[in-house]
Amino acid sequence: MILDEIDPSLLDLAKQADAECKPIYDEIDNICFYHSNRILSAFIENNVSYSDFAEQNGYGDYDEGRNKLEKIFAAVLGCEDSLVRPQIMSGTNALYLTFSSLLKPGDTMISLTGTPYDSLQEMIGLSGDSTQSLKANGVKYEQIDLLTLENGDNDFDEATIVKRLERKDVKLVEIQRSRGYSARASLIIDKIEKIIQAIRSVNQDVIIMVDNCYGELVEYKEPGHVGADVVVGSLMKNLGGGIASTGGYVAGREDLIGFDEHCLIPPRKMGHNYHPGKKASADNTAKSKDGRADTRKYTKPKSGKPQNMKSKQFKTDKYKTGKDRPEGDKRTRNIRRTDLPERRKREESQRRKQSVTFIQGRSADRNVDRRNPDEYRNHHRCIIGNG
Repeated sequence: MILDEIDPSLLDLAKQADAECKPIYDEIDNICFYHSNRILSAFIENNVSYSDFAEQNGYGDYDEGRNKLEKIFAAVLGCEDSLVRPQIMSGTNALYLTFSSLLKPGDTMISLTGTPYDSLQEMIGLSGDSTQSLKANGVKYEQIDLLTLENGDNDFDEATIVKRLERKDVKLVEIQRSRGYSARASLIIDKIEKIIQAIRSVNQDVIIMVDNCYGELVEYKEPGHVGADVVVGSLMKNLGGGIASTGGYVAGREDLIGFDEHCLIPPRKMGHNYHPGKKASADNTAKSKDGRADTRKYTKPKSGKPQNMKSKQFKTDKYKTGKDRPEGDKRTRNIRRTDLPERRKREESQRRKQSVTFIQGRSADRNVDRRNPDEYRNHHRCIIGNG
């Protein structure tokens, strides 16, 4: 037997290791069960059905499957809204989409976790010579390094962060939850919650964005549950289950997700059944002091009927029933259900008269040359007119 050839002390050591690690694995199993319950509940609450998996083509304005998926992501991540698309190729793409939509020339962003990983450095403009980096487009970048504690762990430099944000001239702060390619430990949700509370104590307007790559579903709470405004990640990691070959997501406040959506898709063809009109754009997009759009005051129109369905031609007037309508007014656009039976009787009577006329004229119709469109059309019109 193979076990006879193994040193018994090694087997005892393996059993001891299993016993010591059992509480850790039990906690992991509890977290998995907890999130499985949350995800299945989100599917049930959003009435996901077989038809939601049907393929959509064209612009996909009314893709209910996509809309329900984004509601599920928002619920799982503790956010108001989300943008989940295969067109967002990766987590890095999702981060660039978020930065580009929320940061404009002259704005300042701060990385609260020190130097970001390599792909973000080129995106920000810390390396490379891209003309589309944030710095190349006038966005100012700062960073505050993490503190190294005596036990070797890392934590936020809360004093420096609070002092800097008291000046209230920063548009966005970014937190990288995972270690990336560095040697530091990943940040647990309790530390993120603590620093968000400290930030909100001195600055209510700054946008708090969390790079959540590799951090989804590993703890009981997500950044959205502890006050993050925007949560960004990839579908090729945790939430893709190792199955998705592409995709990314952006979740957070509904107003901020609206700006991400504007950058991803032309405004005329938005998701969430969103059809912005002139009135919506003027009323819902506030202007900041320097004249640029202020993302903190943007109110995205709620999903539902398209905006053009609320135009004047679809609004009901005071003549809603036959009793209220003046004599001689033959409009039928806004007839209530109480008027429908009489209208249907009239239509049915007219159809019967036409059918009798057609039956009487069938023999004459056979003598018409159907290959001559004009002759057949004129004869056809005469038969109908006889009714």
